[in-house]
Amino acid sequence: MKKYLFVVILGFVIFIVAYFAGVSKGYFSARGLDIELLHYFNSHRIAKLDPIFQFCTNISSYLCILILVVLLLYATIRWKRQLILRSFHLWLCWILSLVFSSLLKWLIGRPRPFETYDFIEKLSVAGSPSFPSGHTTEVFGIAFGLITIYSKNKVWGYLFLVWAIFIAYTRMYLGVHYPSDVLGGIGIALFSVGLVNYYKAFS
Repeated sequence: MKKYLFVVILGFVIFIVAYFAGVSKGYFSARGLDIELLHYFNSHRIAKLDPIFQFCTNISSYLCILILVVLLLYATIRWKRQLILRSFHLWLCWILSLVFSSLLKWLIGRPRPFETYDFIEKLSVAGSPSFPSGHTTEVFGIAFGLITIYSKNKVWGYLFLVWAIFIAYTRMYLGVHYPSDVLGGIGIALFSVGLVNYYKAFS
């Protein structure tokens, strides 16, 4: 139980660091580094790979839903209480991650980088505010959820974690998120998954 409380705290700390580094204009701000890193990722692209990055970032949400549905169907077919509970807890990880990231997006209201800097090339659809990255939050929510909830077979969780890292990179590569947006999304995912596992252990 204590380790999951640590995960909750760690996620919160990562989010706060990302906020003050990227969004805040105060003493701890690192906005210059934030945009420099983004500009580097966005400008050092291999043009022929752009469609691949766009395709991967576009299907990331659908892949999350596919994993959730498949695991739920498998649990229902097997009709084992433990499998059904695991599936339910993974759904909770995903839902909490999305709810927190969506609420914070609109509360903070950070403009997208391509709206602020004309040298950032936008290569993906992006309508909502920038901080935190919703795509990053949900893929890391699923990845961390798979690793912690399906702990007896972590291989798939770690494979999806690699995918999550790649998706996080695509958001910067395509010019729609700052590095701090991505870091904030990872923090929210950790926070959400930690909460679900803490609830699971407590109950």
